[in-house]
Amino acid sequence: GGREGWVAISTDAGATWKTSSLHRPGPVQAVVFTDSSTGWVASDFVIETTTDGGDSWHKTDWPKLDVNDMAIDGETGWAATDEGVYGSDDGGMSWRLDRTTPATSSAAASSGFAAATGAGGTLLTWTAGTWVPMATGTTEAIEDVALAGAIDWGSGPPDLAAVLSDALLLSDDAGATFTRVAAPADSGLLCATLLGDPARYVLAG
Repeated sequence: GGREGWVAISTDAGATWKTSSLHRPGPVQAVVFTDSSTGWVASDFVIETTTDGGDSWHKTDWPKLDVNDMAIDGETGWAATDEGVYGSDDGGMSWRLDRTTPATSSAAASSGFAAATGAGGTLLTWTAGTWVPMATGTTEAIEDVALAGAIDWGSGPPDLAAVLSDALLLSDDAGATFTRVAAPADSGLLCATLLGDPARYVLAG
């Protein structure tokens, strides 16, 4: 294993890299940047933030939990942990527990909407200031959740995707209903990206 607890940033399409060290030497579990200057990293029970493109990192008020995934949308942030979903309203500087159902896999946020996954096919969406379980019609483990970059419910392309091991569950109505789309055989899906196109999806495993 190599060195842990670092972030590398390139501003010239990968020709060169600038590396900075985090306060804790453990492995990075999640990294999110909302622009070229502002980002967050979850590493070894700590969430750190930068406002200068990674030149310096500052610890946030995080309750010393492992982070499974993290999502930031403007000043609003979400962190999925085994203890539940934590939220932030100040750009990730301080955090609160919003739901005690463990969010075992992932979280995503876009256009003021957020989603997180739990055990046994649980999909949670942030609605009117609280996390609400959605009826996905499955008890299979959800590996990942993805949101379109600019959500436009009802426009045709799916804006929400729940990733199963062999299929996608797609929704264009904020999770009220889902359409199941089979993945390639023996794919072992882990994650997906929505492109805002009704016929084009990206899967990875």
